[in-house]
Amino acid sequence: MATSRKILVVSALALACHFAALAVHSALASSIIEFVLIVLTAAACFQASGRASGFARRFWRLMGIAFALYSAGQVLATYYDSVLHASLKDWWPSDVLFLYHVAPMAMALFLSDDSVEPRVYRWQRWLDFLQIGPLLVGIYVA
Repeated sequence: MATSRKILVVSALALACHFAALAVHSALASSIIEFVLIVLTAAACFQASGRASGFARRFWRLMGIAFALYSAGQVLATYYDSVLHASLKDWWPSDVLFLYHVAPMAMALFLSDDSVEPRVYRWQRWLDFLQIGPLLVGIYVA
């Protein structure tokens, strides 16, 4: 069986398990299954980047990085919620990861074919991408 089909089958099973966990109101089981689904999504993105080239490769890598950040945030959120039983009013480290997982997705919006633009413009685009970090910090702090 191809890897993409394995990911699809495991995802379908995990989604069915997630519905069952929601039906019995198990927050820990739901969070764990959600983590598995996010990791499978990241794996599918990285697998797609391996098959693609050029623009599509960079796009799928950025999507994979975004879902990997989200999965790390999910692990921390599960730990703070289900193990530590921390207050929702307190700051959780997962908040930062949940905020920053959107940055690679935003970067993917501005990707273009590098073969048609001069090298100088590529550097300018990467510097623009670097500005997203301080912008998100400012939004988070405000």
